[in-house]
Amino acid sequence: MARTAEPYRAVFSQLEQRVAPGDEIAARFWGLTGWSMNWWTVASEVFAVLLVLPFMLGLRRLYGADLSLCGSAGVLLAASWWTRPALVIAVTRQRQLLCCRVSRPFQRKTTTQAPAEAAWLSDFRRGWPYCGLRYRGPGTDGKTVRLNIPAGGRQAAQTAALAASGMAGS
Repeated sequence: MARTAEPYRAVFSQLEQRVAPGDEIAARFWGLTGWSMNWWTVASEVFAVLLVLPFMLGLRRLYGADLSLCGSAGVLLAASWWTRPALVIAVTRQRQLLCCRVSRPFQRKTTTQAPAEAAWLSDFRRGWPYCGLRYRGPGTDGKTVRLNIPAGGRQAAQTAALAASGMAGS
């Protein structure tokens, strides 16, 4: 089984308990939903350089901006990260898909299970430090979401996406 970085170790344990007798997890990974985390990182860095640095250096008049504008931009960027739900996904050898949606920041968990055919995984894109994957299935209320998967889960996510595309063809 491909291992990932595990900030959701307890959730992975809960999913393992839901696996049918005689079955085992073939791939597991987690990802944050929402717009690209790579672009979010770039936006945060640009924010830090263009807005925070002048305030730290006492060059506030450089932009004619005030502290509230800088603070508002920072709060919006931080909120867009802290409020992204996480999806923890496991695919079993007997083609079952287990998904736990973890709402952030309050860690409410909703676990669902379905045949792997009920899920759609596609458009896997390698990136650094996050890769992207389009997902529709258990845990998304029928919507297609972008999953931002950290580098530690890249191989498991790619394996699951390839398996799903192979399942779709069978």
